[in-house]
Amino acid sequence: MIKVNEGKIPILKAIKLAYLCTTARIRSGYQMNKKSIFLASTQKPINDSRMFEKFALSLSQHFRLSVFGWNAPVPNVPEIEFICLHTTQRLQWYKEFWKSLHTQKPDYIIVHHPELLPVSLAYKIKHPSVCLFYDMQENYFRNFHYQNLYPKGIKTILGIGFRTLEYLSLPFLQKIFCAEKCYPNEIPFIKKKALVLENKYKSLYPSEKDKIKEPLKPKVLKLLLCGTISKVFGAERAIEFVERLNQESTLVQLKIIGKGVEEDLISEIKEKAEKLDYITIEGIDQLVAHQQIINEMKKADAILLPYLPNKSTENCIPTKLYEAMALGIPMLIQKNKLWETIIKKHQAGLMIDFHSTNTQIVNTFLEQSFYPNGIVKEAYWENEEKKLLKVMREIR
Repeated sequence: MIKVNEGKIPILKAIKLAYLCTTARIRSGYQMNKKSIFLASTQKPINDSRMFEKFALSLSQHFRLSVFGWNAPVPNVPEIEFICLHTTQRLQWYKEFWKSLHTQKPDYIIVHHPELLPVSLAYKIKHPSVCLFYDMQENYFRNFHYQNLYPKGIKTILGIGFRTLEYLSLPFLQKIFCAEKCYPNEIPFIKKKALVLENKYKSLYPSEKDKIKEPLKPKVLKLLLCGTISKVFGAERAIEFVERLNQESTLVQLKIIGKGVEEDLISEIKEKAEKLDYITIEGIDQLVAHQQIINEMKKADAILLPYLPNKSTENCIPTKLYEAMALGIPMLIQKNKLWETIIKKHQAGLMIDFHSTNTQIVNTFLEQSFYPNGIVKEAYWENEEKKLLKVMREIR
């Protein structure tokens, strides 16, 4: 009770305090009345660019949110609760996930990696009113089959295992969010429940849309290789490309930022960076925050997308392609018919063959004008956000 007598609190202050208390109670009640969503991945940090920046931030104004993932700097978003994994023991991941589900008691669960589907299904069977969603970020069967990250026998078992798990989960899933347009065609049994939410760029700073990269007049061309650093994504080819350019007296610098996948590649990149003064690295053997990568993209004259031809990626659109277009940064990108259509439409870069291109490409690149129509609006997440919110609101 607020006392206004005895001169303890002036009447106006008492009214203001009462108003603030009432408002706080209303807000608290409103927050408690919101449906709750639990977002989870055992392969991504809590500040992941898709799970947190796209899904969580898009949903946080309309739902109570919990995000479960690898330990990372906790974003300053008070309305979202973050639950961090600190152990490397897989069985412990599942135990912590199961425990967190019972603590949070969510209305909706969005699983961002298939290995959490069994635990989620068990929870749904125990709590039938819970709505379960699966965010399909990769075609795991094709990845295991066509990328040489595992021995033949193991990758066959993993590919079939993940595909079987997705198939058996289908009757229990409300919706399957697909990060690529090609997934419903590559995996026909998901078509009826599929909703494509492409990995477009979610701006944390809206003013970025008003900016575009200045015309190129650099003395030294600054190139950037970023994101997931792997052989199939062309990391070795990018380094060879930059070495070749510098051997032919073209002043080119390469920065590599992101997490390496293969141990031998990580060692090779570190050796190159130590030996060659025009190659610098950040991360490589550890995760790098997405916003750090975005900051480096803004400093670069061009983004490299040197993907090797591979059936696991040929129908997919790299997230970096959307990010570069959203920020108005030109690209040097490996020839691919699907990507070429997008690049040519917006004059967003040059399609090249990283294996055979010589120094002439640098002159061609510097003479080009890019993004004549300005920032590419369709590269932003907003339209995908509308589709996501529409689905979640309809269920409510």
